[in-house]
Amino acid sequence: MSIVKIESVTDPRLGLYRDLKRSNKNRLSNTFIAEGGKLLDRLIDVGWPMVSVVLTPASCNEYQHRLPPEVPVYVLDKELIEELIGFNFHRGVLACGRRPDFPDWRRLVPPAGVQGTLLLLVDIHDPENVGNIIRSAAALGISAIAMTPLCADPFSRRVLRTSMGGVLLTPITIIESACEMIEELSTKHAIDTWATVLDPSAISLKDVQPTGRQVIVVGNEGDGLPADCVDHCNKKVTIPMAAGADSLNVAVATGIVLYHFLRSSRAL
Repeated sequence: MSIVKIESVTDPRLGLYRDLKRSNKNRLSNTFIAEGGKLLDRLIDVGWPMVSVVLTPASCNEYQHRLPPEVPVYVLDKELIEELIGFNFHRGVLACGRRPDFPDWRRLVPPAGVQGTLLLLVDIHDPENVGNIIRSAAALGISAIAMTPLCADPFSRRVLRTSMGGVLLTPITIIESACEMIEELSTKHAIDTWATVLDPSAISLKDVQPTGRQVIVVGNEGDGLPADCVDHCNKKVTIPMAAGADSLNVAVATGIVLYHFLRSSRAL
């Protein structure tokens, strides 16, 4: 393993870590930056391809014998790391990973006769919400997650951090058209397509009897699901709430719905 003590933030080997708060260079270079020991642990545990790791001296003592030998380790004092990335930093660990190639969503559909639950996120912009949804979905054992292009980047720093590495555990892909996916799942794959809505005419979640093959379709924080997505789904579900309450945070609502469907489909 190559362990290099670096004394200057201008060192070209640190380019992918520079000005993280303001830069989108990682998305353009097919890499992502993970912060903190828990995410580095996850990368190591799943064998995720890494470009390099930046550690404080104390963190280097902890990780130098756990990292793959081909991954270069750059050791910087905490103050230099903060100068490099542009914000206060107290986690002691940064890792640069390779972004995956997103598969065609059809490859993630459970084969005929096999149970599975997919999650389709439509234009959910807030990284904290996307990260929390992915964290819940990974914990509950979702089969796969599909996202429209206007959703927050699943490999952004905030989504990675909020999901606690759930992004690294769950098959994820980006799709072009939510309506086309919904239509094809229903007509060609015999999968129930459930729109999550605030609509008193929808089926109450407590009355849903999942078939075990379904996609849960969730819309964004402000507007919910677009009308055309709702129209393409063959079923609608709503969460019953106490009088006077009119909505839930999208991440909370998604977790509740997923728990019901996955608990009903198998033992949780």
